[in-house]
Amino acid sequence: IDIVFSIVTPPLNFERRRMIRDTYLTELKRFPWVNFQYFFIMGVFPTMEQKDIDTLKREQKEHGDLLQMGFIDHY
Repeated sequence: IDIVFSIVTPPLNFERRRMIRDTYLTELKRFPWVNFQYFFIMGVFPTMEQKDIDTLKREQKEHGDLLQMGFIDHY
């Protein structure tokens, strides 16, 4: 791996992550000689609803690019 991108994002920002995957990260594939990896880094919301947790699990299963850390995410 030549470059690692760490993208900080709130856990509930599903749409923003989709947009980043569909735009910026897709553009990087135009440079096949650069070996890159990316992760969306997020903390946890102690009050997350089960439906949001399930959505995060599905997103991780589909994309494999979420890295949830053990800190409280607040904005």
